[in-house]
Amino acid sequence: MVEEITALKAQEQLAKTEKTKVTKSRKMETAITDNKENQQQGKTLFQLKADVLHKVKDIVLNVEFETPEEEAEFARRLQEKMESGKKLTTKEMNYLKKTNPVLYQHMLRVQHEREALKNRLKRCKTKQEAQRVISQAYAAVSKKDPVRQQMLAAISDVARQFTNSSRYQKLPENAEELKKQKNQKVDESEDPFPEDKEAEEEGDGEVSISYEGGLGSYQSAAVTDSTSTAVFSSEA
Repeated sequence: MVEEITALKAQEQLAKTEKTKVTKSRKMETAITDNKENQQQGKTLFQLKADVLHKVKDIVLNVEFETPEEEAEFARRLQEKMESGKKLTTKEMNYLKKTNPVLYQHMLRVQHEREALKNRLKRCKTKQEAQRVISQAYAAVSKKDPVRQQMLAAISDVARQFTNSSRYQKLPENAEELKKQKNQKVDESEDPFPEDKEAEEEGDGEVSISYEGGLGSYQSAAVTDSTSTAVFSSEA
């Protein structure tokens, strides 16, 4: 009798152990499945974020075109401006950033060097000093620079605008003449780069993009420029 009771208890314990194993196994399977579903959901939300931001950039950064022909003409004019060293507008830089990120980085450097040269020329007190600054700018361009031609063209364009300006024409020739004209002041209110001013007026201002929304939440992307704020949202 005692042996039968012991056998029954052993069977009950074995059954309980097997049940526990099955329960744990099912919980593990559920956890793995939930994890896979979460990963899949995360991928979907990532794609959603990318789609929303892509739409935002195209619309607010003003790089959308009505027809392929319109875009082709825009790209052609942009290429001409880069080759001739002109100042690029915000829209043109945004277009490069979207279509050719590598070239965008190069042209960003060209535009920065362009502005730096303009600032140095504005500080010049004599024609001789200005010519020295221009010569130094040319000499600083490496022969291995991947955008050497665009950089040289930018320097040439800045130099042409400055030397053709009345501000440059009013500068004394050298340091000796500067001493003689020490009581005369150059009118610094005059912009010696009128063509660049026109390009700046065509620009769309600085644009910043912020993204809000987490896993399984309401997705929104806000874009702010100098004149307005646009918000695009989508439900996950």
